[in-house]
Formats: sequence, C-alpha cells, structure tokens
Amino acid sequence: MQRAKQTRVLFVAGVLTVLAVEARAELVTSSVFATGAAVSSTSPDSVTFGDGSLWIAYQNGADSTGAGGSSRVVRYSPSGSVLNTWSIAGNVDGLRIAPSGQVWALQNNDGNSALTVINPVTNATNSFTYGTSYTANGNSLGRGFDDAEFLNGTTYLSETNPGPGTDPVIVKLTTP
Repeated sequence: MQRAKQTRVLFVAGVLTVLAVEARAELVTSSVFATGAAVSSTSPDSVTFGDGSLWIAYQNGADSTGAGGSSRVVRYSPSGSVLNTWSIAGNVDGLRIAPSGQVWALQNNDGNSALTVINPVTNATNSFTYGTSYTANGNSLGRGFDDAEFLNGTTYLSETNPGPGTDPVIVKLTTP
C-alpha cells in the first residue's frame, strides 16, 4: 500500500514537472518600428491596423477632458514610413477602423467626448460631439467614451467608468 502511494506521488510530481516545462513563456524580441520624434509627437497610445497601414495616436500630453492640447494621428506604411498625419484637438484615446474603411479617433475619454472621423482616401476629417450616457443619467462626473467596436452594423462604445463596477460602461451608438 505504501509503495502504491509513493508511486502515485512520483507520477503526479513527474506530470507537474512536464507541465511546468511545457508552460514556459516564449522569449520574444522587439525592435523599434517608428518613433514620435519623426512626427514631433509623444505618448503613443492607440494602435490599429487596416487598409494596409498601421495607425497610431500620439496623445502629446493633451488633457483627457478636452481642456487643452492636441493629439496626432499618424498613418504608417508597413515599412514604417509616415504616409500622413492629422492634428486632432484633445486627447485621442481610442482609434478604430470602421467597416466603411474610415478611421475613428475617439477624443477626451474623461469628459467632453468627441469623435473625429478620418477618410483615408481623401484625408478629410469630420468632427462630431455627443453626450455621454452618464451625463444623460444625471451623473455629474461627466465621463467620456474610450473605445469603439463595430459588430453587424452596430457601433458599441466603452465609457470610462467613474463609479462602482455595477455602472454601465458599454453603450450602443444610435443616431437621431
């Protein structure tokens, strides 16, 4: 009986050793793709890929409530060449490519939220503002939208959560 128990302990120890060896993290290396210096920008935040380009939003110390400063959205080629830049008022904290191919830059995640849509074909921008659901529900903290996702023709936005974890933080965007 004692020998069977020892055999089981050795078997379990052997299995755990094999699992530990298999669970090792792979070593990855990184290299610099681009720097903000080339576009006079700091604090890269949002990154998205689409239309064969890499898009990065640099926040440049802009205030997250829209009180001052501007961000720079940069479109890079896959080799790291700057294809275009856009200066956008406020703090760009969310960057997504919509199914239409237009790039959404969500600004001011802590209040006074706004949205700038970039047309990558014409390089034109359109700016929009919207009220936050917290403000609409009587929340005086006036938080803002942080990120977007597109699913089956519907746009969902995440909202910066100012309160307890039971507060709603995902909203569905609708137009009047």
